[in-house]
Amino acid sequence: MYITTDNLIIKPLEHSDIQNFQLIYPDFYAFQQSIPLVSINNSLQVSDKLDACIKELHNLGFGIGTVSTKNDEFVGLAGFSFIEEVNTYEIHYEILPQHIRKGFETEICNTLIDYAFNNIGLDKLCARAIIGNFNKDRDYINAGFSYMGERAIESDGNIYLWNYYELNNESDLSPSSYSDFESQDFF
Repeated sequence: MYITTDNLIIKPLEHSDIQNFQLIYPDFYAFQQSIPLVSINNSLQVSDKLDACIKELHNLGFGIGTVSTKNDEFVGLAGFSFIEEVNTYEIHYEILPQHIRKGFETEICNTLIDYAFNNIGLDKLCARAIIGNFNKDRDYINAGFSYMGERAIESDGNIYLWNYYELNNESDLSPSSYSDFESQDFF
């Protein structure tokens, strides 16, 4: 998974990205705005999580990657994770605080949606935003996601409340499926 946009590059994680990976999770602001993938408290847990993300990238061809500017300045992490509870891939991104409100979140969100539907061929995506993260809520709504309600997620004995969103790949709906539906007599 190597994706370029007008301003950013999303590339696969490598073991050499450990320092950038550590920048995201120990940062309280970034962590409270992100999906609780795992509570990361020490360097061994960071290394284990990085290894798991790299393994997923190699197995699937997509997953979590690093985000940097065209000048190679680290911005954050972004990509996809499989969520068993809903049997769907989730889009998510964690941005360092100094890069928030520069338009990167919207650019990443729209790019990942396009990549999921046009390159990977996914039928549906989901997204979660911790309650109170109005920037992510806005990004998901503006990108076309439908708000499905609040969900409680348990992670390491803690309960987190999240706004849950879904987006269907509309290009997978063929015109014939619409005309079949419209031609039926329901009355």
